[in-house]
Amino acid sequence: MLAMILPFLAFAGELDGVWRQDCRAGYSREEAFAGAHAAYTERNFRDSACSSLSVETISRGSISLGELVLEPSGARALDFSFESVSLRPIDEKVATLWRERGVCGFRDWRAGVEKEVTGRYCDFFGLGSVVRVPSPGDRKFGIVVPGEGAIFLGRLSPERDGSTPERRPRELDSEPYRKVP
Repeated sequence: MLAMILPFLAFAGELDGVWRQDCRAGYSREEAFAGAHAAYTERNFRDSACSSLSVETISRGSISLGELVLEPSGARALDFSFESVSLRPIDEKVATLWRERGVCGFRDWRAGVEKEVTGRYCDFFGLGSVVRVPSPGDRKFGIVVPGEGAIFLGRLSPERDGSTPERRPRELDSEPYRKVP
C-alpha cells in the first residue's frame, strides 16, 4: 500500500508551479498550481499567431488529485472546484464594445482591469447566446498525465465535457503544458 501512495504524493508535489501551453489558433492556456490551489488562465488573441492579446479569462479555485482512471492509461483524476471567474479585456476596443453591450451586466469595463463575473449569465459575442459562468463550488472533472518536463491534461469534447465524473475526458489534449522556469 505504501508503495502505491508514495508515487502519488510525489506526483501531487510535482504539479506545483506554472504550466503553459503554446499558442494555437489564437489562444494560449496556463495552469498555476500551489498545493490544493489552482488558477487557470486562457488568453485570447486577435490573431492566430498570438501576437495581439485581446482578452484574459482567469478561473481560480482548488484542485484534488485522484486515483488512476481507466482511460487513458497512466492518467489520474484531476478535479477543479471553482471559487471565482474573472475577465480582463486587454485592449480598449474590447473594453468599449463590452461597455456598449453591457457584457455580463456591466457597463464599466476598462482595458487592463480584471472584473469578477462568477455565477453571471453573459452574452460574450452579442449573438444572443447566453452562457452561464461557473459559480463558487461548481466543479470540472478532468485528467492529468505527467510527462518529461510537461503535463498533459484531458481534451474536452461535447460528450466528455468534464461536467460530471461520468463525463470526465478519456483522451488527452495533444498539446502539452510545459513548466515555466
